[in-house]
Amino acid sequence: MLALTLTGVAERAHLLHAGVNLETHIADILAELAVHRAKDTVLVGHSYGGMVITAVADRLPHQVDSLVYLDALVPHDGESCWALVNDVERQWYLGVDETGYGVPPMPFFDPRATAHPWRRSCSRSS
Repeated sequence: MLALTLTGVAERAHLLHAGVNLETHIADILAELAVHRAKDTVLVGHSYGGMVITAVADRLPHQVDSLVYLDALVPHDGESCWALVNDVERQWYLGVDETGYGVPPMPFFDPRATAHPWRRSCSRSS
């Protein structure tokens, strides 16, 4: 079992910059699966992670056995994170932090939560 952290969050928060987006996060997972030569993989995504696991499964259909969406976004082909969330969440995404690259955690999040990369992973254009 692998527990992966996406670029720009948690212990990898120091890697947050303008280029971090959904493609970065897909590449994170693809690289780890390649390093571990994963087969019959079960991917679990929470929240925005549903966007990531859906794309990874699309790119590696013969390596991914199952997807588990844990309170997650479940996109159909061509749908963006922006299109799938409600108005409250969209307002949150617009609250970019002082770096300009992340959105501060919502008030009810665990105090250890870090900013969520914003620029392209949940923007109107993705």
